Amino acid sequence: MAITLVDLGGNNSTAGPTVTVGVTVPAGDLVYVTVFEKSASNITGSVTDPVNGTYNFYKGVSPNGSAAEGFMTSFYIWNAKALSVQNITYTKGTSGVFTQVNVLRASGIGTGNDPLDLNAGGTASGSSATPSITSGTFARTGELIINYLGWSAVGGDFFTQDSTNAAYASPPPVANNSGSAEANAGGFLVRTSLAPILYAPVLNNSRPWAIIQAVFAPPGTPGRDDCATLMGI
Repeated sequence: MAITLVDLGGNNSTAGPTVTVGVTVPAGDLVYVTVFEKSASNITGSVTDPVNGTYNFYKGVSPNGSAAEGFMTSFYIWNAKALSVQNITYTKGTSGVFTQVNVLRASGIGTGNDPLDLNAGGTASGSSATPSITSGTFARTGELIINYLGWSAVGGDFFTQDSTNAAYASPPPVANNSGSAEANAGGFLVRTSLAPILYAPVLNNSRPWAIIQAVFAPPGTPGRDDCATLMGI
């Protein structure tokens, strides 16, 4: 089954302790939630839905490594139980701060053991117009890479997708909330090689930025997802 990645939309708010996104998800998909919280506390929030319960926390990082620039996090579940116009809820690390939440789903991901490839993904941060991250070595070919970029935004900022290093594509979607001094975007790829790869989009202005890169395996990775191991005597 080919991997497909679908943008399920997003939402943002300042008031209150939570942000919700109404979604429909087929059974068996991976659900990946990205968050940019304009909080200087670097306190990790949490993600839940009424069917699947609490999501797994993956990574957290601040633009340019500075808590003053906010805090980006991501969460996931795999082999999801179906959702039909139901809310995914992010509970903020700090109530009452501006927070952007985006939700993606992917089909064609392993549904047995956790398909996250911890060795291939990671985080990066800096301050420039040229954010970038280089992956680790992949566990197998055909893995899904999701790069989530956030930056401290000002009106007039825009993002250019990386098409030089590979044919990266959206989602993640572009959301420029310059009035709240944050923006996010990103790109995904299904990797056909085991070799590390660079992701390097471009901003039109130099800004504090951070990237969370998550990598998920398709079915059939021994010890990590749903393949059978045959033993002879």
